[in-house]
Amino acid sequence: MKFVVVGGGIAGVSCVNEILKLDRTSDLQVLLISASDFIKTVENYRKVGQLGEKFSVKEATSAEVFGDGRFTFLKGKVTRWAAQEIHVDSHVAPIKFDKLCIATGARPRFLSNDPRFLFLRDTESAARLQNRLRAARDILLVGNGGIAAELVYELSGHSMTWMIRDTWLCASFFPEDVEGFIEKRLLGRRSELVHLKEPCKMSRLGLAVKIGLL
Repeated sequence: MKFVVVGGGIAGVSCVNEILKLDRTSDLQVLLISASDFIKTVENYRKVGQLGEKFSVKEATSAEVFGDGRFTFLKGKVTRWAAQEIHVDSHVAPIKFDKLCIATGARPRFLSNDPRFLFLRDTESAARLQNRLRAARDILLVGNGGIAAELVYELSGHSMTWMIRDTWLCASFFPEDVEGFIEKRLLGRRSELVHLKEPCKMSRLGLAVKIGLL
């Protein structure tokens, strides 16, 4: 049985791990195709509370991650695939397979092509955002999800206005009665909660948090 997995991200690497773990036969072949020399793995995974998870993303070569002789790695970009074969630009002949797993991720829907807009999607885009914000003095952050909360915590040395649609912080993760605890742990003494009397035109915002410099 030959499996071909396309995508060197966490999903593709996890798929390869599970196949090698569940199928112990010697004739198994698992081929991972990635456009990069490095693949992404998860380490230091642990549960945080009932719903939270914490882990680190590490980039490594396939040889560092997989020591199984049934595994092979191919760097290249898939040009097309058919029912039982796949074509890769770095491989002359089409590659035959029995099972195919496509783990390339979804294509993001960007709201604008303006270079001033940066959309967070992976570790590379997060690094670009970090570089851009080094010289920033006043930041407007819109959103009340996990990424927004993480940014508020990490950008502790900046003046920031945090605008959300809900009536309390981190509404997707915590009930309203623990907002005081979240505000204290997440914002400390740097914040001022301002309830907007009228929704904002751009996104029906209901609460603004003014976060001053430390």
